Amino acid sequence: MLDDLAAAAAGVLVSSMCSEGWESGAKRAFVHLYKRAMKQDVSADLEEHRGGVCGGTLPPRDAARIWRDRIREAFTKEIIAADVNRFIRDFRQSDITSCPSCESRVEHRDIYCGECGDVLGAGPTPVSAGFVIPEGNGHAPSLGDLFADLLSSPLPPGPDPDPGPGPDSGPDPDPAPTSPEPAQPPYAQDHIDYRHAHVNGPVIGVQYNNNHYPSSPPALADFWPRLSELRRGAVGIHPVSCFDDEPQLPPYVPRDRDPELDRLVAKGLKEGGLVVVTGEPLAGKTATAWAALERNAGPDTRVFIAHPGTDLRELPAALRGRDRTGTYVVWLDDLERHFDEPALVARPLAQLPHEGVLVLATMPDAAYDTHRFGKDQTARALRGARTVDLTCEWSKAELARLSEERDPRLKGAFRWRMFLGVTRFLSVGPDLWEEWRRASRPGGRATAHLLVRAAIDAARCGAITSGLSEETWDFLINVRQIYGSDVRLELPLRQEDLDWAKRPRLGVCGLLVPGDEEGTWRAAAPLVEDTTRCPDSPPLTLSVWEAVAWMTKLYRLPDRHRVFCRALRPVQHWAETGEDPAAPALLATLSTWLGDGSEAEHWWRRVGEADASQAHMLGRYLLLEKGELTKALPYIQTAAEAGNPDPTQELGFLLLVRALHWLGVAAEQGNASAAQLLPALRTALKDEKLQAALAHPGATDLTTPVIPDPALTAEHAIHRALDILLDRAPATPPDTVKE
Repeated sequence: MLDDLAAAAAGVLVSSMCSEGWESGAKRAFVHLYKRAMKQDVSADLEEHRGGVCGGTLPPRDAARIWRDRIREAFTKEIIAADVNRFIRDFRQSDITSCPSCESRVEHRDIYCGECGDVLGAGPTPVSAGFVIPEGNGHAPSLGDLFADLLSSPLPPGPDPDPGPGPDSGPDPDPAPTSPEPAQPPYAQDHIDYRHAHVNGPVIGVQYNNNHYPSSPPALADFWPRLSELRRGAVGIHPVSCFDDEPQLPPYVPRDRDPELDRLVAKGLKEGGLVVVTGEPLAGKTATAWAALERNAGPDTRVFIAHPGTDLRELPAALRGRDRTGTYVVWLDDLERHFDEPALVARPLAQLPHEGVLVLATMPDAAYDTHRFGKDQTARALRGARTVDLTCEWSKAELARLSEERDPRLKGAFRWRMFLGVTRFLSVGPDLWEEWRRASRPGGRATAHLLVRAAIDAARCGAITSGLSEETWDFLINVRQIYGSDVRLELPLRQEDLDWAKRPRLGVCGLLVPGDEEGTWRAAAPLVEDTTRCPDSPPLTLSVWEAVAWMTKLYRLPDRHRVFCRALRPVQHWAETGEDPAAPALLATLSTWLGDGSEAEHWWRRVGEADASQAHMLGRYLLLEKGELTKALPYIQTAAEAGNPDPTQELGFLLLVRALHWLGVAAEQGNASAAQLLPALRTALKDEKLQAALAHPGATDLTTPVIPDPALTAEHAIHRALDILLDRAPATPPDTVKE
């Protein structure tokens, strides 16, 4: 509370610096006040800061922070709180309704503008009290307890200024005449006689005149925010990824433990009590607890959100004299973070339930077990708690409810959660996304960003469980150049790039997680989902689909069938609209791999009609997939005659097959020369050197393949021709294309 008072005084001081009455008003009063407390003259410091604030070289908020700290330091000495409040009352700009800098609306009690952060100079309503506080005495109540119920009441008008020299002096029989420059500022000097008291430390004196206020001021708890005024995102619920106009948090999905928690919360709202939601890290404890409060508490329920570091000893005093017809809740998210000084927490935890107040808290399982079982004050306070535990593993009923949600983030969690679970999937997403995004900036981790990007795009194409190795990263980025010829991946990969990418975030997972095969890595599911939803993500191009499909086929990755199926829709769109001339060939290949004969033949024919030099692909399909040599030959010959060198050798072997067929017919009809030529040709075809040459046709050029199909090649066509020539071909040609 003294921090708030110091901040308010600093705000009033800085906001008064550029006013016309600065020299004889706020400055004069503050210099006297500070000098009395700290024995220092701060006139020079004030003028230096005033020059910076008015001249624009010192932001008002920075100046306010400086003087807030100095005023707070004065409280450790002997500043009188009532005098500070009089300073705030006399010099605050109480008529401000909008920020002078950005014109945003502000409330009467605001100190800073919530939009631009400028000081408004309107601090909280001053306090009034009637006691002397001896500091340093271990048995004295805390300052927070003494001031908590006073911050909301206005200070009564002080008596006429007392020009006396100090608290121990008697009345001056000859008061000095009034002058335009009084020796003392217009503040009453409190006279408290404690000459016979035993004081063990500095004293803060605050005067309250009961003659002015016969009734007690309202309790501070009556000014806590109402439940209807609080947003879910402001109470500690872990954020999830959101793009464009998506709400900050998705809808709450009911958990199986909700009915039990509802019963405990409803009882606590009526009778008071401590309810703690425990569970694994990122199990959804905060969201579940807050949802229970929203279901069971009325909109006018007053809620105190205790952030870590809040002195909870002030709470019982803040509740004294409260409106007994109202409902009050203390919210303690991550309760264990308040236990740095157990003595400051245990007593309020024990007192508040007796005040009829619900204390709703969350704690991880490990922290609860550490603090609950023992003999210290914290353990004793937690013995009265009622607990509900959560787990990251969702039941079938919970997953069924999740599947019915329409929010795209929840749909993504249901579809992609895999080993992470729903709540961890949603929680880790923003951290993964932001760290990966920032890795691409100049001076970041460009190589690691590139590795993750390729893994994300492979997963977007359907390679969800298949991991990437150094070989496949090289194939996609360097060989197939899916991101352009300017983007190169330096090999071998640096271990530090992989270590950074796979390091777990929030203790859940890294940007890369292990693939199915040892030594392979795939993109984390939340990262893939966020990239898919983000409107700024680059679309998957035909070259990316083609390269990923080729890669999964060539390296026989487990997800290849899923990739083929997922690619059909976008590739068919490009093929039918003519947006990309290469689309028909890829669509024909995908149809071949998936065993869709009619579609494959249709699109291979479209490829040949668009470019005669590619007509041999239809011929190969008819030969290798359907065993129709007679139908295949014209298309292969058309491509060769169009100048394509690729099908020329296979055309020669296939024509040789036809030649031997007719030589055989001639020999059967008694032609002697044909009968002599056939054995010679068959012997030549069985030559070991020829067989060796045909067995090792050389490396396939994967850099710019016209058709991404490692099965429909000239080598396969030649071997099929040899099988026929050497009588090795079965009656039904084997399926050399499908798997």
